[in-house]
Amino acid sequence: MARKPRLNTAAVLSNKHESVLLWDKQKDKEKVYKAALYARLSAEDSGKADSESIENQISLLELFVKENMEISSYELFVDNGKSGVTFNRPAFNEMIDKIKQGELNCVIVKDLSRLGRNYLEAGNYLEQVFPFYKVRFISVLDGYDSIHPDASDEGMVIPLKNLINASYSKDISKKAVSAIRIRMKQGAYRHRYVPYGYKKDLETKGHLIIDPDVACNVKDIFKWYRQGKSLGSIAGQLNKKEIPCPARYQYEKGEIKEERHKNSVWTGIIIKRILENRVYTGDMVCGKTYSLAEGGNKEQKADESRCFVINNTHDAIISREEFSEVEKLREENHIKWEKSNGSYGCYKPENLFKGKLRCGKCGMAMKLVKRIKNKGKANERRYAVYQCCGYKNKSQKECSKVSIYKNELDNATSGALQLQLKTFINTEKIISDINRTSAAKSQYNNVYLQIQSKKGKITKLENMKEGLYEDFKKGILDGSEYLDIRRRYATESEELKKELVQLEVVKKSLEKDFKTEGDMADLIRSMADVDKITRDMVVKLIESITVYEGKRISIQYTFEDELKNCMVSWKKEGI
Repeated sequence: MARKPRLNTAAVLSNKHESVLLWDKQKDKEKVYKAALYARLSAEDSGKADSESIENQISLLELFVKENMEISSYELFVDNGKSGVTFNRPAFNEMIDKIKQGELNCVIVKDLSRLGRNYLEAGNYLEQVFPFYKVRFISVLDGYDSIHPDASDEGMVIPLKNLINASYSKDISKKAVSAIRIRMKQGAYRHRYVPYGYKKDLETKGHLIIDPDVACNVKDIFKWYRQGKSLGSIAGQLNKKEIPCPARYQYEKGEIKEERHKNSVWTGIIIKRILENRVYTGDMVCGKTYSLAEGGNKEQKADESRCFVINNTHDAIISREEFSEVEKLREENHIKWEKSNGSYGCYKPENLFKGKLRCGKCGMAMKLVKRIKNKGKANERRYAVYQCCGYKNKSQKECSKVSIYKNELDNATSGALQLQLKTFINTEKIISDINRTSAAKSQYNNVYLQIQSKKGKITKLENMKEGLYEDFKKGILDGSEYLDIRRRYATESEELKKELVQLEVVKKSLEKDFKTEGDMADLIRSMADVDKITRDMVVKLIESITVYEGKRISIQYTFEDELKNCMVSWKKEGI
């Protein structure tokens, strides 16, 4: 779909033939609006100088605000380089949060496609979310205003426009994927980080050139493996020579910023990945990963059937003959290992603590290692052990063999976690019972009853308003009586709603005395009754686990602040 030429904002607003809405100032003169001006541009369009540019959108929206005096103030929210298919955008989420807090009561966009291109989600915001929070929504170029007399007619067109926007987004996604596919077939390297041993050619985009500083290390890795050295011994030898591993090398060059890579070392896994990578023969294996561009899903590993090879796209570090020899050796070594140690078969233990375990001796990560005991015998047993990567890869001379059986760590951590969760819940309950004095209970119950009474009156008024029209149609009320009573009902309803908001604030302040608040506290309550530890619990509730010699463990929890607050309240009450 072709883009429109650069937008002349003044012309758009002044042209009577454009569907640009100007507020009828005779209606609701007392109403003023605090507006959110929302602008969005997708990654595909970022940097283009046309009518969709962020600057042009903002200019149009600000000019619209100047022409409409009932908009007393505004705040800008900009999502640059964000897809319209997903509504999980930083600026959009911030805008919605402020709407929920009552800080904004109007949203203005250039057109509906800027709000979003997912027609179901966009429709939900237009028909459910914004009306619920009494938010006025304006789409300038579509001539749509949710409080305009013709908004009901426009509502018939809005779903169709949303559907068209969604279809357009799918079309853009397909074109983007097609363009990437063409570049891949041309042998262009499209990933952010280049393979170890290469660097990006600054003169030719997508082309790799040999990095002379580290290419020799790649050659040594292939040579040593062909000489019969194991993956672990090769990693250990590189570490003894103090040669930075790929991640640390990139960190030292400033290509990556994460501090966790500062002290990274060589491991058997890194060596294995290098030996498997055909890129070192000068060929490019394309299509190893894929993503559904629509919605911005993360890349996923593709089946081998989807991959294809482009030969001679860059200079080789290793000859194809050497690579084939190593490939054959790896297969032979795997067969030898299985004959010696047995096959794990369908034994696939879950790595519950991936990314959370550290060795208490050297500080390195610990990995899950599968083992087979009494191979080939009737009492053959398969089990797993968490073992220090430093010892396993012979990269730390001073590190002893720090390890712990998986089932031991699972049970110990599960017991410790359940104890902490129960401590939090029980402490909170005791404090809650103490705080619930007769006076506090009476005050809370009084506010609660007032809230229920206000809600009942509001519902009754709304029902009475609906019945007024029937009385008008039947001639029981004339026009002036109908409008007068309806206005009175509306005023009374608004007053009740204001009182209801104030009561909810009071109720919330009273509830603070009864329980710890916050997302983490809610998460703890939701998981307190879970019998068996899960990966989800580990990710959300455990910060890190350190394993020391003698199988001693130390656990740091993500909810330590919440537990501390509970204990402070405990001491405050003199329990």
